[in-house]
Amino acid sequence: MFDVLDISKWNEVTDYNAMIKNVEGVILRVGYRAMRTGALYMDPKFEQHYNGLKDKTAIGIYWFTNAINVHEAKEEARYVLEAIKKYKMNLVFPVMIDSEYSNDKHDGRADNLTKKARTDVVVAFCEAIIAAGYEAGIYASDSWFVSMLEYDRIDKYPKWVASYSKAPVKVKKYCGWQYTSRSAEEGVKYYGGVTGLDRSHWYSHPDSISRGSNNTNRNKTVEVNPQPVSVVAVSIEQMDKAGKELVSKVTGKIGIDPPAKPKLVKNTKFTVPSGRRIGLYSKQTAEYAVKYLIEGRSYYIWSEKWFGNRVRICKAPNEYTSNGMVNYSDIVDLLEPAPGLVGRLVAEVDDSLKKVLPGKTSFKNGEQITLTNVDMFSSSTKVDPVRKISGTYYVWSNIVHNYRIRITTSADYTGVHGKVTAWINVSDI
Repeated sequence: MFDVLDISKWNEVTDYNAMIKNVEGVILRVGYRAMRTGALYMDPKFEQHYNGLKDKTAIGIYWFTNAINVHEAKEEARYVLEAIKKYKMNLVFPVMIDSEYSNDKHDGRADNLTKKARTDVVVAFCEAIIAAGYEAGIYASDSWFVSMLEYDRIDKYPKWVASYSKAPVKVKKYCGWQYTSRSAEEGVKYYGGVTGLDRSHWYSHPDSISRGSNNTNRNKTVEVNPQPVSVVAVSIEQMDKAGKELVSKVTGKIGIDPPAKPKLVKNTKFTVPSGRRIGLYSKQTAEYAVKYLIEGRSYYIWSEKWFGNRVRICKAPNEYTSNGMVNYSDIVDLLEPAPGLVGRLVAEVDDSLKKVLPGKTSFKNGEQITLTNVDMFSSSTKVDPVRKISGTYYVWSNIVHNYRIRITTSADYTGVHGKVTAWINVSDI
C-alpha cells in the first residue's frame, strides 16, 4: 500500500517537490464535460500540473463525466485519449472516470440519469479506453457505487472509492481508497476554507484488494493486509505464497525455489543499455518508479545491504549518498563481473533464471512472432489471463517486465502509445 494525491484546477501548487515528498503518485484531472452546455474542456491547470510532476512521480489521470448517453461517453473517452497522445503520457494508474453529482443542487444535465443509463456511460467510457490499450477504472463514493450504478456490470473494473469516515463497506474490492479531502501538504496554497488535498491509499496494483471471503471476481485478489504483497523479482528472493502462484502461472512449474540473494559488493558497476527502462524507486516499499535510469549511463552499487529485493545505487564510486533504489532483477545481467565471488554469483543467478523461465530471453522492437493458443494478459502483473490468442504479432517493446513482453498487431505500431494488444509470457514464445 502507498499514498497518492489527486489535484485539479482548484489546487494551486507552488512547489511540486514539496507537495509530493510524502506520497508515491498524483492523479490529475485531465478534463470534464460542462454540467449545463455539455461542452468538453481540458482542466485549465492540467498542463501546468502535468509538466510540474511528470518527471518526479507516478502519474494518473481522471475525467469528470457529465455524459448522458453512450455516444457522449465514447466522445469523452476519445477526448482523453487525444490528451494522452498529445502529452505522451506514461500513465501508471488506470484512466479513471469520475461519476458523481455535478453540484450540490443535483440539477446538472446528467444528475438525474437512471441507474442503467449512468452505468451505460461508465462502461462505454471504460471499454473505449481499454480498446485503446490502457487500463480503465471508476471513481465514486462508497454509496454511489451501489445506489447509483448497476454494480454487477462494473464488477470487473478497478474501483477508486471515496469514503472519509471509515473504510469502504459497500464496495468489497477496490484499488484505491480516498480517505480524506483535507490532507495538509506543503507547497500548496489553500483558499475559501479549503484546508488540504484529496489523499488516497493505493493498494499494490489495480483490482488487487479484497474485503470479504465470498468474492468471485475474475481478477486475482489478496486479502486486506497492512503489509504489501510483493511478487516482483521472484528469481532472487524466497517466494511467498503469492510469488509461487505467479511463477506457477508463468512457467507451469510449482515449487521452484529461487537462489538465495547474492552478496552485494559496493561500487560494482553497471551500464544501462539503449532501449532498457530501469525504474528508480524512492524506497523499499514503493510500488512505482519515480523516474528511469538514463540509457547509456553507468551506475554503481552504493551499499552491500539489501532492501527487500532492491539495492541502492549511485552515479559514481564511493558517493556519500545514494540516488535511490532499483530492482536487483533489473540489473543483474548488467553488473560487470568482479573478481571471484561476484562474477561467480552473477553466473549462478543467470543459470537459475534460465531454469525457472526457459525460452527466448531477448527480443527486438517490431520483431515478428507467431503464437499458438497462448495466454494474453492485460498487464505485466495480472495472474489470470484474459483469453487465449493465436496468430502473427509483433514485439511492441523489447523490454521484459515480470517475465512478460507487450505485443501489437502491426510492425508499424511498435512503440506507439495506445497500440499495445496484450502482454504475453516470454516462455510462450
